Amino acid sequence: MKKSFFFLLLFSTFFQLAEGKVYRFLVGTYTQNTVSEGIYSINFDAESGVFKIQLAATDVDNPSFLAFSPDRNFVYAVNELGFESRITSFRFDAPSGKLYFINDVNADGSDPCFISASEHHIITANYSSGSACVFKRNRDGSIGESVQKIQFEGHGIDSSRQKSPHVHQTIFSPCGQFLLINDLGTDFIRSFLYFPEKLQNCLSP
Repeated sequence: MKKSFFFLLLFSTFFQLAEGKVYRFLVGTYTQNTVSEGIYSINFDAESGVFKIQLAATDVDNPSFLAFSPDRNFVYAVNELGFESRITSFRFDAPSGKLYFINDVNADGSDPCFISASEHHIITANYSSGSACVFKRNRDGSIGESVQKIQFEGHGIDSSRQKSPHVHQTIFSPCGQFLLINDLGTDFIRSFLYFPEKLQNCLSP
């Protein structure tokens, strides 16, 4: 029973479908040493209470966190694989709930656990390596080259889990002018100015 519902506990992103009170969730999972097969699309009918679950994308390893593009036409996933971590882009077909692979790139860090997308950039939080990475977002939805990497330093008071930085969130402010970066390893939240028009170094302290 625990394995059957394990993936529901991981990150999901959702939107409301046109037909009344029906909501669709896209759910990321861990696929290694589990029964999960990838990213799932779940329809929930709020009136009947019925869930319908289908696979949205397979052949993707440990897609543990997802993010929509601002126009919701694309989905981005982290592939949490230690030193071999990657990030992946998909085209999203809303009527079917299916995801179609576009490309993937090296994450330029270990164990990315959060991903955000703006019109021009993809930004990830690398938990194990304590860094935040910015990638160019291409017009076709694909992920481009890495254009900025911010490496954090320091430690916290808990020696069992705060010996080094552990960046675990890179999220835009509601106005879109700032990026907030949470670091579990040092118990700090850092705010950066975001300059979307810059090709390089779009984040500034």
